[in-house]
Amino acid sequence: MARAILIVTILLAGIFQYLQFILGGVSDIENSMWNIDVEDAQAGSGISVYIKDGFVVAFGLFWPTWILFQKNYNLLSLWFRFYIIWIMSFFIYLAANHFINENHELFLLSGSRWLLLLHCSIGVSVFFRLFSLNKDSSKYVFWIIVLLSGSNVYMSTAQLVAGSFLNGVGVGAARTTGLFTNAAISGFLGLAVVFMTVFDRSFNATQRLCVLFIGLATAILSGTRFLMISQFILLIGLIYDILIIRLGRNSANKIAISSIGPLIFITVVLYTGLINLVDRGGIFSEALDDDGRFGRLVFGFSRLFDEGYLATLFGAGIGMGTNTSFTLALLSGVSQDKYPLNILVDNGFLTLILQSGFIGLLWFIAGLLFIFNKLSFNCEINKTNIAIVLVIFILTMFAGNPFDHYFLMIGFAAAIGASIRGNQVIDKVF
Repeated sequence: MARAILIVTILLAGIFQYLQFILGGVSDIENSMWNIDVEDAQAGSGISVYIKDGFVVAFGLFWPTWILFQKNYNLLSLWFRFYIIWIMSFFIYLAANHFINENHELFLLSGSRWLLLLHCSIGVSVFFRLFSLNKDSSKYVFWIIVLLSGSNVYMSTAQLVAGSFLNGVGVGAARTTGLFTNAAISGFLGLAVVFMTVFDRSFNATQRLCVLFIGLATAILSGTRFLMISQFILLIGLIYDILIIRLGRNSANKIAISSIGPLIFITVVLYTGLINLVDRGGIFSEALDDDGRFGRLVFGFSRLFDEGYLATLFGAGIGMGTNTSFTLALLSGVSQDKYPLNILVDNGFLTLILQSGFIGLLWFIAGLLFIFNKLSFNCEINKTNIAIVLVIFILTMFAGNPFDHYFLMIGFAAAIGASIRGNQVIDKVF
């Protein structure tokens, strides 16, 4: 029941943020393509605009307090102590850089939000690791997921019909926003709900396939190409998991090996179809353009190296280079020349390096690996699932900045927690 409540709360908190404004009437192509003005959305949403941030803060406070009050806390005490030391020391390190470099206070605020979302997401992993869905709760959760994510697909389709077709814009190129202010966030919801179901065997194969196709529809309507690729990777993983359940691991492995050739052919065909569908050009050819992701990556590292070896090793401080910091600085009229490393980059690794340097990046990655390794005590690890999550996470890190996005972080956390758990019911929590 705990996991069911958490899933529903996560989805509602994320979806209801701008729901009042969206339902007020976003139907024409000028308003529903790619991005809706955030200031207008906030003004039209009232207090609901704070629901998502409120959940992140509340759950971020709740889950460590909950662990401390468990009777058998000693089972997780070593892991929990290390985690608290790691997250607090990383924050102090970033904050110290912030004050040493005399950065704007807005960066401290946005960077703290960045770390708080990470902290909340790790708590989601803990809960998915410890709690399962029983047969009854999985049925209700499935229909709630279908209702909420299906509503987003419905709204995206309505926006598409009302605007895109009338203007001769391709389906994916329209990039409709659905229930959100940005098309990418709509796509992230599709990936999150898939992560919450595909790796959980308490949902049957039909239910998991249904949610996967809803996620794929969301990715197509939002025009988010890397999400389409991610959904394809997840489909392959789901088929493999179903084969293991039905035929056993040895037979599933034989089928998987014999399918490598056809799979490569299907991948090429689907990728070509994807490019034609979204009508936005090839992912890799665009990335290599001067203003593409690779071009911005090269520009970001060039800026970093120009700042000297101290900035390269230790970074420029908390919040630097995050989407939130860049947007807040732009809206507040903060001079770009004064903070040359506060640039907009679509790369999670570079954002980490801009904040903490290469030393901080190693510290961050080593800490996360240790945390999730220790979280897997006394349980079966689904290595296939973990491999799929890591592949998609690394793809996401090179395609954007997942640490800035609620649905992405929560989705990855849920998938890791469920995979570490191995979907085996634990009779006693702690």
